[in-house]
Amino acid sequence: LKLKSSSWEWFNLRGKVFKRKDASWVDEYVLLVRNIHDQKNTQKALLKAEKLSIQGEIARTFAHELRNPLASIGMVGEVLNRKLKGTGKESFGNYFKILKRSTKTLNDLVTNLLNASNYSPAVLKEEDLAEIVDSALHKAADRIYLSGIKVKKKYKGSFPILADKEKLEIALLNLIVNASEATTPGEGIIEMEIKSHKTDFVLRITDNGQGMTQDQIDHIFEAFYSNKETGMGIGMSSVKSILEEHDAPIKVSSRLNEGTTFKIYLHNAQLD
Repeated sequence: LKLKSSSWEWFNLRGKVFKRKDASWVDEYVLLVRNIHDQKNTQKALLKAEKLSIQGEIARTFAHELRNPLASIGMVGEVLNRKLKGTGKESFGNYFKILKRSTKTLNDLVTNLLNASNYSPAVLKEEDLAEIVDSALHKAADRIYLSGIKVKKKYKGSFPILADKEKLEIALLNLIVNASEATTPGEGIIEMEIKSHKTDFVLRITDNGQGMTQDQIDHIFEAFYSNKETGMGIGMSSVKSILEEHDAPIKVSSRLNEGTTFKIYLHNAQLD
């Protein structure tokens, strides 16, 4: 039901009709109204806690299993780099650098994943949104380069927000990686734009990829839901959780075979 304060709350309604045998008497109607709003909120909180617990366990297992193959990849790269000589080394030099950087980035992400699975609340302090976006793009630079994706940055200056820099960077990196995976290699375009809107800064991330159906949009932030055959459905759920800690709504619009746009609304720290 909608209250006078314009907020909505859950109520349980039960009714019963008591028939009178005597025609001179009217029937009696009894309606029992019970506010179950707190009960519903508790159920939602318990369900969310259960999902987060399962998600954390999967994240820890996933992170630990990644450690060994990552170490092997890094070692093989170092050995090949030492063994190659002359023109061969010059030809593959850039790729070895990418391999080394990517291995380090993955190791850092594994560490962050392990830390994130042991939940700790976001610590918000004043940060520059543009710097966080630049840092996330830098970490995705090798993937973007190898996929032949063009990045268009449409922002200049400083955009002060209250944020946990590391957590917000992880959320943006997830969105950038998803955008890169949705595009066609060699044809992909990702636009990153920051604009002021009332008391917020709006970060827009747009790709020209395969797009999504409305059903996919409706479920995209649910834990363990994924559009990818090999996806675990953790990344976008993590994005949603991190943004909720920043009190930052996210909106999604998409068209099949045209692309997808994410808009994130972050409060202007100087107006708080």
